[in-house]
Amino acid sequence: RALERASKTLTAMPDDRAAAVHQLGVEALVAPSSALAKRARSMARQPIFWVFEASTLAYVLARCGHHEEATRMVEKRASGNPAERAAFAAVLTLLGRTDEAVERVQRAAQDGCGHLPVLLLAAENSALRSFASWAPLAARVWGPTARLGQTRCFAPGSV
Repeated sequence: RALERASKTLTAMPDDRAAAVHQLGVEALVAPSSALAKRARSMARQPIFWVFEASTLAYVLARCGHHEEATRMVEKRASGNPAERAAFAAVLTLLGRTDEAVERVQRAAQDGCGHLPVLLLAAENSALRSFASWAPLAARVWGPTARLGQTRCFAPGSV
């Protein structure tokens, strides 16, 4: 269903680069391929304007097995603001740099990053929920009574 929704959005806004990048990310989540990596590479050569664009393109590359290219994209944005740096959490997890992903997300939580609740619930970041630091992080983002340990943005089988 997520792919269907992303496709519907892109059909409604065919010239919207953010919609195209989002669809590419969902496609990589569902079925990574060399063709997706090629499209991500092509898009990454153009100026990046959308805050989640670089992290989504890096995610596509990492998901498609192009770890060196994804790493270069992460490093290129390493000095960004904490909110932008946290957007790379899924990429870092795919690259085996989970401690760094957790650190970036915790820093964004300290700074009150506005998109952090959505970022943490995204299917791409589900691995973060298995860490001991998840409960205190969830409490910081959603409050001490948050019960989000099993919550997912997409239900199983919906993507």
